[in-house]
Amino acid sequence: MFKLNTIFFVSIVAIFSSTMAIATENTPTAAKAADVKGLVPTEFVTQTIDIQTGKLGAPVAMTYQIPAQISANEVIYGHLDFRSGTAEGWLTVEMNSDSGLILQSVSTVEFDLAAGPMGVDVQLLSTNDGLYYLNVTVKEYDTKGTPKLSRSFAVPIQVGSTVQQPKRSGNLIDDGKEKIIEMTAEELK
Repeated sequence: MFKLNTIFFVSIVAIFSSTMAIATENTPTAAKAADVKGLVPTEFVTQTIDIQTGKLGAPVAMTYQIPAQISANEVIYGHLDFRSGTAEGWLTVEMNSDSGLILQSVSTVEFDLAAGPMGVDVQLLSTNDGLYYLNVTVKEYDTKGTPKLSRSFAVPIQVGSTVQQPKRSGNLIDDGKEKIIEMTAEELK
């Protein structure tokens, strides 16, 4: 059942993705994709974390798709695609979420690297607004089951609107060594 749902979701995403421009790697872009709940077009944010990005580890790239607008107490449907530079063996994907974000789908998935495209649907829920992360760790194993390399990713999930940073009053002075904010002093009486 899980593989059938994944294939269905990937097919729907592929249909809608064929009508949009291809996203530049490591650049968040808005895309139209089908919402799993009712095939109503929903705006998604898509970003690819390439093999060369970050620390050395397993030669795995990840592309994630999450809704652009997420409200508290709303089920979040997302999708993760993995691409490996290794042709044989197994890939294990382990997911967990920050406190305040509930992972409602499976937390561990295993893929055969020789089988081709690897994707997993994720279902999350948050009861409060805020910035949360879905933590994803991938581990590669050779054909004999011996562990090789691993790599970790963090998918940002913004629930509700972003928090506005207060504007600073005063001038920013950068002398090359440190940054100082110069402000007028107020005398208390």
